[in-house]
Amino acid sequence: MAKKARKAAASKTRKAKKAKAPASKKRSTAKTRRKIAGPKKTKSAAKKKPARKPVARKPESLSHKIADAFKAVVDTLVDAEQLHHKLEPEISREPE
Repeated sequence: MAKKARKAAASKTRKAKKAKAPASKKRSTAKTRRKIAGPKKTKSAAKKKPARKPVARKPESLSHKIADAFKAVVDTLVDAEQLHHKLEPEISREPE
């Protein structure tokens, strides 16, 4: 009997709240609401994404390593030459 009485009282309060809500559109003062504890987040913290495995690359051959190093040296020298001409444009490469 006690459960039925509580359910009936709860349904009456819900109906009363629903009836009052549409009537008041304008809020003049901020109403304080009781904070409700949310679900605990312990389960989400336990679920971690697995770490990605590194992609296995084919080992580079010695010729590829030498070619890449040569390209890097050539690029560095070209950049240095362009910077030199940019800073001192009056000096020419031709001997006089």
